[in-house]
Amino acid sequence: MTTLDKTSTASIHHPSRKKPALLAALCLLVAFAPGQTLAKSCRNVHLEVRNQTGKSIKMIDLDYWDSESEKWRSEPVRNEVIKNGHTWQENRNLEFVNNQPVKIRVEYRTLKWHKFSKKWKWAMKKSSLTMKNPKTCTKNTDYIISLR
Repeated sequence: MTTLDKTSTASIHHPSRKKPALLAALCLLVAFAPGQTLAKSCRNVHLEVRNQTGKSIKMIDLDYWDSESEKWRSEPVRNEVIKNGHTWQENRNLEFVNNQPVKIRVEYRTLKWHKFSKKWKWAMKKSSLTMKNPKTCTKNTDYIISLR
């Protein structure tokens, strides 16, 4: 055997034994993780915020109470202006709260007149309204919040 032959046989790649184990772990993670999250999600929930405050508001946050974890979870909204008498509504999936009592909290700002700048500006202080009575979250549940 020549020196060239020894070099060529030494460079033959042998498959790693770690790769099949890593692949199997990845498959298990992908197969079971989404199903667990989806099972705990309250699907296709109709969220509706009615502005009956007498003035325009800027909705800045929408949260829901996870009674099992005892914490507020945020549902992102686009700081949308809702004129008086108008409604914001969307259908969402609320994670981790399927078949649990859920309360909705809306945080918003109102327009304030600033004497020095002589302009209307969104107030720095947030106002919020939380539903008084929780409602069990199941598929297609409606949550309607009226701001007064």
